[in-house]
Amino acid sequence: MPQSLIEGGALGGLLAFRSESLDRASSDLGRNAVSLALTVNAQGALGQDLLGQSLLSTPPSGFSPAVFTVGAPEVRADSRNPSTSPTVTAAFTTPIPFNGNFYTDLVASDYQLTADGSNVTLTRLTDNRQWTAADLAALDVQLQSEPQGFTLTASGQLPAGASYLVQPTRDAARRIAVNPAMLADPRLVPTAAPIRTAAGTANTGAAAISPGSVGPGYEVLGAVLPLTVVYDNGQLRNFPAGTRVSIDGGPPQLIAGVASGVPYSSGASITLVGANNAIPPTGISFSISGLPNNGDSFVLARNTGATTDGRNALVLGQLQTFDTMSGKTASFQESYAQLVSENGSKTRQLQVSVQAQKALLKQAQDSRDSLSGVNLDEEAANLIRYQQAYQAAAKALEIASSLFNTILQMAAR
Repeated sequence: MPQSLIEGGALGGLLAFRSESLDRASSDLGRNAVSLALTVNAQGALGQDLLGQSLLSTPPSGFSPAVFTVGAPEVRADSRNPSTSPTVTAAFTTPIPFNGNFYTDLVASDYQLTADGSNVTLTRLTDNRQWTAADLAALDVQLQSEPQGFTLTASGQLPAGASYLVQPTRDAARRIAVNPAMLADPRLVPTAAPIRTAAGTANTGAAAISPGSVGPGYEVLGAVLPLTVVYDNGQLRNFPAGTRVSIDGGPPQLIAGVASGVPYSSGASITLVGANNAIPPTGISFSISGLPNNGDSFVLARNTGATTDGRNALVLGQLQTFDTMSGKTASFQESYAQLVSENGSKTRQLQVSVQAQKALLKQAQDSRDSLSGVNLDEEAANLIRYQQAYQAAAKALEIASSLFNTILQMAAR
């Protein structure tokens, strides 16, 4: 039943509260929950647990980087859909890496997916923004330039008249949960980094190598570890042939052979590019600072005995203040603070509205009572007046009776 058919009254107020406040707050809170789960899980995949397991493990099947489970977006088919309508499912897109951080593009809104036989249209219900394409595959391509944080797939062609309600974040806050395996065994939490670095023990220069870090796609580089990089006349050499190296996020350089090198610059970020096309490139990153001498070496290797390594735990903690939401424009704290502020403002607005309505109600009641109600002071005055009139009438009757008796007595004589 359309909400417009029920206006006013307790039921109308409840429906208005649901559509204007509750649904929006639920979607906002769900967006926070999903973004938290996706970004923490993405960073968890770049870590190593206390059992020494990471994506570099062979095989990595024992490694469980997902700290949270959150489920998939809900898609509800209209009950009036044609019988040939396929099943439509949605999935959250992988968080996007950016400068050592991850972010999502989720919007706190429901969406309506419709088909007219020729095209499919996705409508964002909060502002009626629409995207139209020939099919869902083409729609997903179109959304790459304006991502919404999820993708849609169908088990077949959508017929004319088919309609689906897509709710990416509406009830997500109720579905988020901690990985039960990690609750049972905290050693599975990926708190360490999967690589370590060291300067050669025979080095004669004054250069140091950073602890190193990894980014999405780094796991394909497991075959090149351990790797010993050697400084030689202003170049860093000994990278395996076929690897790609990026300096300070620049375009990757393909290494032709171990004799090939990349220019050395103190403090520059050096990245062995992994299996992705991220911009800037990601993989295994490190930096060397200082003044090395020819022949000085620097080692990158898999992390072993990492019981005191909490590098990935520190990054997980920093996600609290990183811009992880709304296309890297807001942090969890900022988004949640905005949610609390909006609901507090709405609550105060409704409180003022209730007070105003109570004042109007009292004014209407006073106006009615002045016309048709009972004024106790006025009625008391009327009673006194009626009492006095009754007493006067009784006195007149008493005098008349006395006169009548006197006349009768005179007539009897």
